[in-house]
Amino acid sequence: MIVLGLDLSSHTGWSLFKDGNLLGFGILNIKHQSDEFPWGIYDWAINAADEILKVCAQYNFVDKFVIEQTNLGRNRIHQTFLEWLHFGILHKFFQ
Repeated sequence: MIVLGLDLSSHTGWSLFKDGNLLGFGILNIKHQSDEFPWGIYDWAINAADEILKVCAQYNFVDKFVIEQTNLGRNRIHQTFLEWLHFGILHKFFQ
């Protein structure tokens, strides 16, 4: 089983395991153009989801995602981004 672990943020940490053995890890620095609500944040989340799925494509398949749950934060823009990023990953993965 191939498992992708994600610590979502604008600097998303990832690790990939196959049958409990580490295959790779890294940090994705995801740039954004605008904090404008809602479309700037939407674009940022979708671009981030695309970058995360590029990691998956390097290994051809991922059986399971393990994603840190978001908790209420102080920065509403980044909180919205994290929530939309959860959606973006699932939406892109199941397309």
